[in-house]
Amino acid sequence: MTGNLHWALAPGIVHLSARLTGLRKPFVANVSRIVSADNDLFAKRVGKLPPSKLELVLAGIDTVLGK
Repeated sequence: MTGNLHWALAPGIVHLSARLTGLRKPFVANVSRIVSADNDLFAKRVGKLPPSKLELVLAGIDTVLGK
């Protein structure tokens, strides 16, 4: 995820509004830059992803992986 909204128009990017996620500002999920992260890096939950947005993120990941 990034707060750089310039990515919002790129293919496979999912816009995540602050209202829908509970985050303090809007973000975009950049599915073209998938990385792994250890769970220990996450201190606490700060927002949520509605099922409709999760489906878009997963579809974008499938596209990037060639599925």
